[in-house]
Amino acid sequence: RRLGVHPFFITMSENLTVLDKVRRSLGRTGPMAAPPVPPEIDEPTARLVYSAIGLPELFTKRATDMKMLVEAVRVEEVLDRTVEFLRENNCRKVMLSDTNLLVRLGAAEHLSAAGLTAKRWSDMTADEAYDFDAGLTEVDYAVAETGSLVIRHSPAHGRLLSLVPF
Repeated sequence: RRLGVHPFFITMSENLTVLDKVRRSLGRTGPMAAPPVPPEIDEPTARLVYSAIGLPELFTKRATDMKMLVEAVRVEEVLDRTVEFLRENNCRKVMLSDTNLLVRLGAAEHLSAAGLTAKRWSDMTADEAYDFDAGLTEVDYAVAETGSLVIRHSPAHGRLLSLVPF
C-alpha cells in the first residue's frame, strides 16, 4: 500500500529510521564515508569585528559599559589581586569552583592562607552556598563584541557559585 504518488514517499511495510528517510530523500543509500569539510569562513563574516583591532581592549570597553569591573592582571598576580578585591569588598567567606585553573593555581589554599574562609564546591552542599559572601570561578568564554562572559555548568562548577553571592 502506498502513502502517495510522490517517488520519495515510503511504503508502510518498510521500517526505515529517520536517517534512512533523509538519506533516501538525498539520493544516498548509506552513511557518508567521511563528513563533509566545512567551508572556510573569513573572519569579517564570522566575527562582528576584526581580531586585529584588539579583542582584549574591546572586551574591556564593552564589559565596562555593562557595569562590570574589569582589570587586566598577570596570572602570577591573580590570586593576590583577588584577595585584595575580596577584602576591599568585605568578603570573608568564598566558595570556589573545582575547575582546572583554580585547582592548578591553588586558589583555595591561597585564600585560606590569606585569612579568608575558602571552601571548594565539591566540599559543600547547595544549602551552604547561601552563607558565602563571594563565589570564585573561571569562565569558559569571553565575548569581546558584547562584553559577555560564558560559564558552562558542570559538576566542578555549580550554578550557585556565580548566582547566589551578591
